[in-house]
Amino acid sequence: MKKSFILFVITVACFNIALAQNLNFGMKGGVLFSSMNLRLASFVQDNSQDFTPPRPSFAIYAEGKVFKRLYVGSEIGTCSHLETMDIKYTLDNYKVSELSRFQQEQIYFALTSQLKFGHNEWFSVGAGLGVYNNLVNSYDSGFRTIIYSPEVKFYNLEGQNFSTPNTVVGGFLNLSVNPRINKHLGGLFEIRYTMNATSGNEISEVATAPSFNSFAIMAGLSFHL
Repeated sequence: MKKSFILFVITVACFNIALAQNLNFGMKGGVLFSSMNLRLASFVQDNSQDFTPPRPSFAIYAEGKVFKRLYVGSEIGTCSHLETMDIKYTLDNYKVSELSRFQQEQIYFALTSQLKFGHNEWFSVGAGLGVYNNLVNSYDSGFRTIIYSPEVKFYNLEGQNFSTPNTVVGGFLNLSVNPRINKHLGGLFEIRYTMNATSGNEISEVATAPSFNSFAIMAGLSFHL
């Protein structure tokens, strides 16, 4: 099913660009602020941080006009997440505490649509939908402590992996400003909100796989044919 969806995305992107006029290309990079959604069992105490440091994000895209102000195209890019988990719980007469950092590095391929407005179409509102593949989906660092009186066990979580590679569906909404420098070159400034589907299997007996929502600020260059 996932392979079929990937093939569908690539086919539609190529078909749309082939039929389009006023072709544009571009590259952009910036920082991404993310929030991890980790669904925990009701008895788990969650002291995880709400804010994490920004991570890098990059993308290249191609698009073409298909109708009046409407452009369609495709985009290839990266998403990077590094989140702290601090949880504690008691289960079956043993106590567990975990302090760790969970890392996810993704490459994505998305279909995009943009509505452009203004002189030289300098402002656009758009969205994308595509496939996100986890190149890294594991603990960056951390320990899990299990107390089962009188025993105490420590587990090093660094490098423990979850369903890699693992492909999921995700999408984004964006606002972009694209002032022209000359006829064929423009500056590009963008903000976007990305919604990423659940990424992987359950990571423990009390937690489902993490999913991520993120906010990115990006800048780059556009090329117009």
